Amino acid sequence: MKNKIKKITSLLVAAALSLLFVMSSFADKLQDDTVFYKEGIMTDEKLSFEIPEGEEVTLVLSGTEISCEDGPCIEAYGGGTLVIVLPENTVNTVTSGNENDKELNSQNEELKKGVISAEGDIVITGDGRLNVNGYIKNGIHAGGDVVIESGTIYLDTARKGIKSKGNVHVEGGTIIAKCLDDGINADADVEITGGIFSIKSGDDAVHADENIRISGGTINISGCYEGIEGHTIDISGGMFNIMASDDGLNTGGAIDREDLPWVHISGGDIYISVEDGDGIDSNGDLYVSGGTLVIDGSETQWDAALDYGGEYGGTILIDGGFVFAAGNANMAGQFTGESSQCSVQFIVTRCVYAGSVVEVLDSAGNVLCSHKVLKTADSFVFSCEELCLGKKYVLKIDDLEYDFLMEKVSQSVTVS
Repeated sequence: MKNKIKKITSLLVAAALSLLFVMSSFADKLQDDTVFYKEGIMTDEKLSFEIPEGEEVTLVLSGTEISCEDGPCIEAYGGGTLVIVLPENTVNTVTSGNENDKELNSQNEELKKGVISAEGDIVITGDGRLNVNGYIKNGIHAGGDVVIESGTIYLDTARKGIKSKGNVHVEGGTIIAKCLDDGINADADVEITGGIFSIKSGDDAVHADENIRISGGTINISGCYEGIEGHTIDISGGMFNIMASDDGLNTGGAIDREDLPWVHISGGDIYISVEDGDGIDSNGDLYVSGGTLVIDGSETQWDAALDYGGEYGGTILIDGGFVFAAGNANMAGQFTGESSQCSVQFIVTRCVYAGSVVEVLDSAGNVLCSHKVLKTADSFVFSCEELCLGKKYVLKIDDLEYDFLMEKVSQSVTVS
């Protein structure tokens, strides 16, 4: 038999706050009117909260397993904020649906919400672990913002791992996502200031309809369609390893909106490998002013390691940082002469095969760049602060050496 547990509060407060009801087979410990503890196992049940807009309820999961066959395990109505606390050394698991139906449900557009669903904001904090098995649709679904402060969150979902109708903010913690759709998706902005990410997704690993800002964190994307996609992408810090079947970084909307999309990299350590897309595809401006960017681009002739929206009025500039981008010469993008830092594009008339080592040295023999290419390439774009006008340099491809003089800010060198 199910027990309905009410918040202990006065009738006046209950009327004002619409009361909070928790459906449970186990007696929950109540710290006060807005803090709930849950431990134990619930089968084919859910925790349901009514949280008025502007109010906040805290749910402490202390070694909890909840499963619900046909809907959310934790659900909050009313537009208020649901704060989920994961105490240290606890493992909590919430499961919606059946794993055998995961692939089928990934194609069902009628299915809504997630394993943890709220009409307002969701905040997750603490040093414990939360396993979210969303075999019906999304893992965490908020009508407002999603804020991840800390904790270890494992997401295995038929659709999106984290879905926000507002913004997603990640400040710390560890997010491990295996999703048939996007790993992280926001209708507005995504902001990442810290945390460790391991994402494998069927579509975008990280997606925002508006802007993406990343200033910290370690982001490992082991497989996806597009790695990071938004209308704008601003990277000022963090460590990135992106393996994508299409674009590594993508900003779009140039032909659909008045404001031009852009990618700006001012910091961070970024590695991108793509199969059939662009390493970076900005349908507007591409600007590098700092950080380290290395790309192993596609072998296909219609894709570029660096691509920008010149046809929409966009430009491609470098004023600082380190860039090495290997790819196909047919569509290769090169930084323009309006840049303040020198760059060079090497076009090799013969193919450079996977496993070859490409190096650039100064006249004293100091190695400015050394990279073992992952795929066949015949174009290499290189820039670093040590490249200077009027200086001589050496390009080495395995045991072959080619001398060149840096004569222009943006230079092309053909190597036969």
